[in-house]
Amino acid sequence: MPVYKDHSFRLGASAQGDDVYEIGNSIRFNRTGTTADHYMHRTPSGAGNRKKWTWSCWFKLGEVNNAVAASSLYYTFLSVDVASNSSNRGRIVINNDSGISDNMNIMLSAHSTKFMVAEKKVNDPTAWYHLVIVWDTDNDLADNRQKMFINGERIINFLDYNTPSDEQEIGINLASEHRLGAIKNISTSAAQFPFDGYMAEIFFLDGYAYDASYFGQFDENGIWIPIDYNTLTGDYGSNGYYLKGDNAATLGNSDVNSNHFTLVGITNHDQTTDTPNNNFAVLNTLDSNSNVTQRNGNLEWTSSAADGGCRSTIFFNSDNSDKFYIEAIVGTYASAFSFGISNPDRSLSGDAGEDLADFYGWYINPAGNWIASGSNPWNTGSNYNSGSLDVLQMAVDASDHTSIKLFAGINNTYYNSSGGTDGNPSTGANPTATITGGEEWSIGLWNRNSAASNIFVNFGQEGTFGGNKTAGGNKDKNNIGNFFHAVPTGYLALCTRNLFTG
Repeated sequence: MPVYKDHSFRLGASAQGDDVYEIGNSIRFNRTGTTADHYMHRTPSGAGNRKKWTWSCWFKLGEVNNAVAASSLYYTFLSVDVASNSSNRGRIVINNDSGISDNMNIMLSAHSTKFMVAEKKVNDPTAWYHLVIVWDTDNDLADNRQKMFINGERIINFLDYNTPSDEQEIGINLASEHRLGAIKNISTSAAQFPFDGYMAEIFFLDGYAYDASYFGQFDENGIWIPIDYNTLTGDYGSNGYYLKGDNAATLGNSDVNSNHFTLVGITNHDQTTDTPNNNFAVLNTLDSNSNVTQRNGNLEWTSSAADGGCRSTIFFNSDNSDKFYIEAIVGTYASAFSFGISNPDRSLSGDAGEDLADFYGWYINPAGNWIASGSNPWNTGSNYNSGSLDVLQMAVDASDHTSIKLFAGINNTYYNSSGGTDGNPSTGANPTATITGGEEWSIGLWNRNSAASNIFVNFGQEGTFGGNKTAGGNKDKNNIGNFFHAVPTGYLALCTRNLFTG
C-alpha cells in the first residue's frame, strides 16, 4: 500500500526521538534472475552450537515477482547446504513457491522437513519487517524448541509445522559454507534462490536463544522499532556475527569476532540509507503495470516493449505536504518515456504521451525534451541523449496548502512554464507548472509503446543510481539523503522521517 503523510500508521519503524536507536544503513541484495549473483558467504573454522542459536535481521522487499507465487520461487535470508539430509542443511527463506497452499511466507527448513512455515504473509514492498528465528532444541518444552517472531510478535499460526526432536541439529552453525542471500545447489555448487531487497542489522548468536525483545520494542504508537542489542547483553558466541553495513567498502564485515563474509556481486553502491528508522520511497511493485520490472531495490525501472507505468510508494498532496526533491538518470530509451508526478487516476497501462492532464513533468522522446504542463507539452529545444546519464530533476513544492508548484530540471537547469530556463525552486520563482487542488500525487514513470526504457531513480537513499554515477553526497534541509546535485533550498528527500516530521 502507498504511504500518505496524514497516515498515523508508519510502515516499518520510522518513528524518531531522542532515545530511539538509529540504524544508519542497509545492504541491498539485487535479484537479477533465479541464479544468485548478489550474495555473501563465509565458512566458520569450526562448528558452533547447533542446538541453540538465534538469527535476526530487518528487511524490506524488492520486486519479488510482484509478490505473485511461481514455481520454485524462494527468497533466501540464510542457508547451509552440505548434503541431502537434515543434519547438513538449514534454510531461512521467504517461500513464494506456487506449489504450496499460500505464498510470501517465511520458512525455516532443513533437507525435506519444513519446521515452520508462517501463515502470516510478508508481501508489502512499502514496509520494513523484523524477523527473528530461534533454534533451541535443548529446551525441555517441545513448543519452545523453535520460535519465529515477525515485527515483535511471536508467530503461532503456521501453514506447516514440525516440532524438532530433543537436541536435534540442522545444518546451521556447521563448519561449512553459510550464505546470506542465496542457497547452494548441492549438485552443482551454483548459487540459487537469491534474496531480493534490503537487509539491515543482521545478527547471528551462537549458543544463545534470545527472543525479539533483545532487538526491538514497541513504541508509544504500537510500532515495532529497533533497540541496541549490544547495550543489553553483547552475547555472540564463537561463530556469532553482526553485520551493520556502516562501511560501504566492507559491507560483509562483522562488527564482532572478525567473522566476516565474502561478497559476491555486492559492492559499495549497495549500501543505502533506507532503513527501519527512515523508510524511503521506492517504486511500488504493487502499483505498476505488468509490463514493468523493478530491480536494484525497486529503484531501477525497466519497461518492456509495450505500454507500462508505475508509481512511488509515498504519496503527498497540497493540503498537508512540504517540498520534495527527486532525481533520475536514463540508461536507455528508444521511443519515449515520462518522469514526473501523477494523480492516482492516471492509467498505468497508458503510454507516456497519453493522459497528460493527469501528469506533470518530463516527457522525453527522441525528437527532443518535452515538458508536459498538464495537457500542453512544449519542447525545450534540446535533445536528451540515451545513455548520457544526464540527471533529470523534479522539485515539488506542495507547501502552501492551496497549490503545487512543479520545477522540472536537467543538470541544474530548471524550466519555466513557457520553456525558458529561469525556473528557481529555491525561491519559488517561475515554476514549470502550478497545480491547484488537494488531490493525492505521487512520483511516476511511464513508457511509450513499442520500445523499452530503463531508468534509475534516487529518492535520496542511494546516490550512485545503481553504480552508474559517483554520488554527490548532497543532503536535504534536514541533513538527510545522498543526491547527485545540490538540493534546492528548503527541499526534502521523500522518506517517512521527512513525511511525518516536516
